Amino acid sequence: MALSAGSIALGHGSHASARNLAFRRDIFERIEGYGDMIKIISGDDTLLLHRIQRISKRSIVTEWDKSTHVYSNSPENFKSFFRQRIRHMSTGKYFDPMLIGIGFIVYFFHFLIFTLFILSLISTYAFILFIIAFLGKITVDCLVALRTKAIFGLEVQWKRFVINELFLTGYMAVMPILGLITPVKWK
Repeated sequence: MALSAGSIALGHGSHASARNLAFRRDIFERIEGYGDMIKIISGDDTLLLHRIQRISKRSIVTEWDKSTHVYSNSPENFKSFFRQRIRHMSTGKYFDPMLIGIGFIVYFFHFLIFTLFILSLISTYAFILFIIAFLGKITVDCLVALRTKAIFGLEVQWKRFVINELFLTGYMAVMPILGLITPVKWK
């Protein structure tokens, strides 16, 4: 939710979740619905958001009232989680070029931190660079988490924050590639 709301506030929504997406029917009809995206197995909500922005030039807004937010359950097991994330990542290749560029920068940063972590096992210099980059990432993510908590009232799991950051770094270094090369299966 934070990524979606933040990118929309900056004028170019990056993600949408169907359970929290509302759009005007006349806009949907004007852009001819999902268009060619109808063939894509996952990500129709996000790609529809991009299509509305690109074709209609209408403003996209976030509803901040917490009572309007719809939450969903997490996947039941690791296999379901993994398949869901592969589906989500596979959609990125259809994003607008600007978002693909931003995504590449984000991916490269996480891949760099992940690589520095591996190299730090054999190099003190790599360890120092890893610590600097990882602390920078934690600082930015902490500020985002605090802002998200203030806006959405979501609790931040501070006790697990650093370990989650380590896992997220590995996740962001590996999953985008897997999303491009792994066959997508729907539930």
